[in-house]
Amino acid sequence: MDGADRSFASIDDLKALYPSITDEERERADKLLALISSTIRQQCDWQHVEPDALKLVCCQVASRVMQVGAQTPIGAKTEYWQAAPFAGSISYANPTGDIYFTKFEKSLLGIGGARVYVVNQSIEGGNHV
Repeated sequence: MDGADRSFASIDDLKALYPSITDEERERADKLLALISSTIRQQCDWQHVEPDALKLVCCQVASRVMQVGAQTPIGAKTEYWQAAPFAGSISYANPTGDIYFTKFEKSLLGIGGARVYVVNQSIEGGNHV
C-alpha cells in the first residue's frame, strides 16, 4: 500500500491533542482528517516526510478547524456584547474554519521556503557578441 488513500492521523491521535472532542464530532473529525491528509499530499512530497510530522500537522490543522462550531457566524472576526454593567468580546482566529498551514507546519512538510533557480543564457557553439 502506498498510503495515498489513508489519513495521516486517526481519531485517537487527534483526541490525544484535542481531548475535548465529543462522540458527536467523531464523524466530522474523521472526514476532516481525510481531507487534510489529501491536502497535504497535494502540497508536498509526503513520502519523504516523517510519519510523525505528518500526523502532527494533520492533527494541528484539524484542531483549528474543529474549534469552529455551528454557532460561529460565518465571516465573523469579532463579536461584542454588552448588558450593563457587563461587556465582553471575542475575536475568532479562524472564523470560517479554513484549512491552512502555519509557518511551522510548512517547515515540517518541507514547503513554503525560498527557492533559487539558475538559468544559463549562453548559447553553446555559437558566436558570442
